[in-house]
Amino acid sequence: MNVWKKFNNPSLAKRTTAMFLVFVMFVTIAYAVYYTTFALPQQAGIGEVYATEVYINDSKRTSGVTYDWGNGTTSVNLQVKNTGNTNVSIYLIISGLPLGWSETWSGNGTLPSVPPNWWQNGTLTLTRNGIAGVYSWNSWIKVEKA
Repeated sequence: MNVWKKFNNPSLAKRTTAMFLVFVMFVTIAYAVYYTTFALPQQAGIGEVYATEVYINDSKRTSGVTYDWGNGTTSVNLQVKNTGNTNVSIYLIISGLPLGWSETWSGNGTLPSVPPNWWQNGTLTLTRNGIAGVYSWNSWIKVEKA
């Protein structure tokens, strides 16, 4: 008997193809049962941080520590660095200045948005008027979301 005649048999080829397809189907089902996919969407965020460093004439200041103008100084360079991680607006707020005095910062609100690690600089000018003595007042660097 010629072996090659067996392979030329169309019904054998159909059965072989059908068996192969059944085998592939079982393997696919087994794979699907054994291995599944699981959707896992993800998300993360970073909270906004509002922080600054303040310098007067290139000397870093500490929050809450009084700056002494002395008796003659009328202007200093006030530099504020945005050390946070979001764009901010920076303002100087002054309260309780003695009557007849004025204090202005040329950098006050000049940049509508200060990016992280950028500076807002300007001249802080104090104008005094009145009787000799030592006077005190308050000021704050206000930082808000731009």
